[in-house]
Amino acid sequence: MTDQELNNRFDQIIDLLERRFEHVDKRFEQIDRRFEQIDRRFEEVYERFREIEKRLDEVEKRLDEVEKRLDDNVELARSIETSLLKEFRKWAISFESRFKANEILIGGFNERLIALEERVGDIERRSPNGRA
Repeated sequence: MTDQELNNRFDQIIDLLERRFEHVDKRFEQIDRRFEQIDRRFEEVYERFREIEKRLDEVEKRLDEVEKRLDDNVELARSIETSLLKEFRKWAISFESRFKANEILIGGFNERLIALEERVGDIERRSPNGRA
């Protein structure tokens, strides 16, 4: 092969390599664009996660507030329950005392009623118009 032929062959190889490199460069550009799209998508997803995280923080804060209010209400309910039980106990003691006094009073009335019935019975038996 002559020098000219070698130079031509060499030029052909270089042309072929340049076309191949151009093709590879184009392919890399496509890949770069795709990576940019993926990066944008990841950024969007990351931003959504940040928004979700903020919302979760807000929900957690609100749940803490609700829990505190619930604890406060439980304490209030216990306090009310204790007060009601104390007052009911006072009323029950007073009622029991009145009930016992009424039982004694009624018991006394019953004794007197029985005594009266016996006297009326005696009078009726002694009376000439009695019902015996």
